[in-house]
Amino acid sequence: MGKVYQASRLTLGNLMFPDRLRLEEDAVVFEKRRLVGGEEESIRYEQVASVSVQRGLLFADLLLETTGGSEPVFLNGLWVGQAERAKAQLQARSRLHATTREDRMIELLEEQNELLRKLTARLEQR
Repeated sequence: MGKVYQASRLTLGNLMFPDRLRLEEDAVVFEKRRLVGGEEESIRYEQVASVSVQRGLLFADLLLETTGGSEPVFLNGLWVGQAERAKAQLQARSRLHATTREDRMIELLEEQNELLRKLTARLEQR
């Protein structure tokens, strides 16, 4: 299991079942637990568009927006330091995965260009 950030039980809506944010290898997972059931949303790091923190005196709210057009994910009740660490880690992982994806796209385009060169060379030989 990855790094877990859990909302404080002292904040609104988190007394019994505090919301959690899990940083997994390929995705960030938001857990909103309830007495019966709950919700879990997984967002791949490549789909993270922005992460922001709204600070209060002791607690902070974390807002994550995606590139996929879905509703932003809101996690309230993190300690200010936790929220800042979560934001930094989310941004770092998002940049890392975006770079990896861009590198793979470049590799695929280079392979495609090489195939086109070979095809063009064969057509010119005819």
